[in-house]
Amino acid sequence: PSCALPCPIESFLFNNTKDDSDWLVNKGETPTVFTGPVSGAYKGGQYVYIESNPLVCGPNVSSILETKCLKATSSGAVCDLNFFYHMYGSDVGKFSVDKSTDGKTWNTIFAKEGESNNSWLNENIALNQNVNSTFRLRFTGTTKEGVQSDLALDEISISNGVVTDDIIY
Repeated sequence: PSCALPCPIESFLFNNTKDDSDWLVNKGETPTVFTGPVSGAYKGGQYVYIESNPLVCGPNVSSILETKCLKATSSGAVCDLNFFYHMYGSDVGKFSVDKSTDGKTWNTIFAKEGESNNSWLNENIALNQNVNSTFRLRFTGTTKEGVQSDLALDEISISNGVVTDDIIY
């Protein structure tokens, strides 16, 4: 893997071009031992991750994965974000999920720091959007100094939300 190579993600998600590095698509183990998952959250499929090896990407690197503009098709807690995350390694940094309804202001709706364990953990977050309201989400991972800091995401989904061409800013 290389921090300089583009990582094509073909879905409602894309890599932010103004951060330090991309989230990389992977299947199987990450290249650094004692960190990262050995497969995807379900049935060994693909997932996205941040390579933490400072020799490859440098220390304290932030990577942002964003959604396209989304529109809530149901209101309140019915519109949910669901994802699996993996934060394994003695040097794991920070991970957060932020939401914006105007494209300028971002509010943190989920945050973790440090090692969780060597397994995929599921998170389900009520987005509290009004029906037909638009919003965007971003997933930010930040590595630390050591090599054992890979952070991975899988099975990201939005229930009762659709990709829209409506502009929120």
